[in-house]
Amino acid sequence: MQFQNNFRGKYAVFNALIILLTFLSFVNLSVKAQEYLPLNRAIIVADNKNEKDYNVAAFLQKEIYKRTNIKLPISKEIKVESGAIILGLARDITVPYKLGFPAREESYAIWIDKSKNNLPIINLVGYDDRGMLFAAGRLILELSLSSDHISVSNNLALSAAPSDKIRAQQIITNVQGEDGFV
Repeated sequence: MQFQNNFRGKYAVFNALIILLTFLSFVNLSVKAQEYLPLNRAIIVADNKNEKDYNVAAFLQKEIYKRTNIKLPISKEIKVESGAIILGLARDITVPYKLGFPAREESYAIWIDKSKNNLPIINLVGYDDRGMLFAAGRLILELSLSSDHISVSNNLALSAAPSDKIRAQQIITNVQGEDGFV
């Protein structure tokens, strides 16, 4: 009788384990690791006829270089063999509706398009020139930057608009260096 009780107890634990494993196979409890897309060979695309676009591209290039020792080239066209960071204005680039882009001064949107050979194309779109600058600043915060490495989350998609007209960027303009940057 003692043997039978021990066998039933072990069998009950085994059944409970099987039921638990079956339940877990139906419920996805695993946390999917966030995938990052490499940008070490990306180019920054800006309209070099527009001085403000080019200045934002130069700002982005310089800030990434300071953090990674990688100097991304600035171009006026997308090259198919590498990823790209495209700078533009909302009047020239269509922002995906799902981002809820606020069409007002200094607003911006950032999203990734992987439709060109599955390479990361990061779109930085400002409602106006200042919005484009704020988008570049936000991208720097969103990038994963380390020595000789640049990457970005594969699901980066956001839009924002300022709640205040005057922000810290405007206050520090009096202390800018010769290159126009702080």
